[in-house]
Amino acid sequence: MTQSYEDILSRSWNEIPEDKLLPPGGWRLKCRGASFRKGKGDQNDSIMFVYEAIEPMDDVDDDALAELGPDYDYRQNRIFHRFWLESSGDLNTVRRHVEKHGVDTEELSIGESLKAVKGKTIVGILGQRSFQRKDGTVGEENIIQSFEPDE
Repeated sequence: MTQSYEDILSRSWNEIPEDKLLPPGGWRLKCRGASFRKGKGDQNDSIMFVYEAIEPMDDVDDDALAELGPDYDYRQNRIFHRFWLESSGDLNTVRRHVEKHGVDTEELSIGESLKAVKGKTIVGILGQRSFQRKDGTVGEENIIQSFEPDE
């Protein structure tokens, strides 16, 4: 979606498609990046991975996919997964996650490993959940229940 600044600003809000929840099941995901997040207040530090959906796997319901519409672009769905860092064991969990992307962490620092996952694919088992926003409204989002290497 490469557009000029003027093209974007001249569009009506009605032209912007609403994101839709992706049906539960396995999805090939592309990592858009991973970053360290300093905790605020009483929160612990974390590492956040950002994914875009590429394609559904065979276990995703065909009827649910059809409900998204024939022109729905899965890539517009951003899916976030955060690892909270409370102990060194949590960093080992992050390392194993990075390795599921096909990254050999043996010679890399944590920072280098987080950069190396960008553009790599992984299979995420997606679910859905409801949540309450700060303004009191209820939203829904896709969550990643587990990951598998993309083989």
